[in-house]
Amino acid sequence: MRSVLTTHLIGVFLLFLALIMLLIGLGHPDEMVFDETHYVPAARDLLTLSRNNNPEHPLFAKEMIAAGIAVFGDTPFGWRAFGAIFTAFGIFSAYHIARKLFQSVPLAVLTAILLLTSITVTIQARTAMLDTYTYPLLTISAGFLIWSSGINSSRLVSIGLLALAAVFLGLAAGAKWIAGIYAMITLVGLLVARAVAVIRSGRSPASFLFGQNFPSWPTLNLLSAGLIMGVVSLSTYFATFLPLLFLKQDPLSASELISFQFHMLDRQTLPLAFNSYESDWWLWPVMLEPIWYHFQDS
Repeated sequence: MRSVLTTHLIGVFLLFLALIMLLIGLGHPDEMVFDETHYVPAARDLLTLSRNNNPEHPLFAKEMIAAGIAVFGDTPFGWRAFGAIFTAFGIFSAYHIARKLFQSVPLAVLTAILLLTSITVTIQARTAMLDTYTYPLLTISAGFLIWSSGINSSRLVSIGLLALAAVFLGLAAGAKWIAGIYAMITLVGLLVARAVAVIRSGRSPASFLFGQNFPSWPTLNLLSAGLIMGVVSLSTYFATFLPLLFLKQDPLSASELISFQFHMLDRQTLPLAFNSYESDWWLWPVMLEPIWYHFQDS
């Protein structure tokens, strides 16, 4: 019992450490940097429900930027505050995921510290952009997903945790569509794992979808778990678009929310003009052409 309490206290300490490190000096630079020039004005318009001036992307990240402006003021700190807070909770979730994966508190602490001291993570966390919300939300979703999979004493608790995982997945997709790619990769992995478990246990093929008492989600079958994730995540995703129904300029009807998804797809697949900081995806892991988010001439 004491070791469990200590483990959770360490997690809380890491959460507060992340909050302190990410929030201090958040107002610097005191001007919009990189893609903040797109998303902060879009957030301002959403806050006043005047219009949707960034229609190529979902709304949730911009809604959080707008919420920061409403709570903390239309300042650099206000633009970035909730992104830093979400990232801190993402690191907290990563600590618990690593603890589950490695079965080691020291390795879980190391995981959190490496994330918190990563220049990529910290700079992104302190910039008001879509990705700032997408990846922490995905990490939080993964944490609840893993937690729900190990509950074997209460079906209701397992469903509740799975629903929370779905909510955060829906919010992640509502920040940026790339979350859907990670969700599909995870789904394929889960399907393969369940198929392997069925084959090894010698169960009938029907147990793949309808069987229970597997190591993961022992109180649920795969079909039920999938329906919970699908229905809740999609409902959450579409709920993030509700402000579009109340815009002063070109509001949408509820039935148009579906067609608007295709409108976003059309805009996202348009060819982009060349820019000097563009780099191909395969260059990113080796940092052959890194991106300057902000610089000033001395």
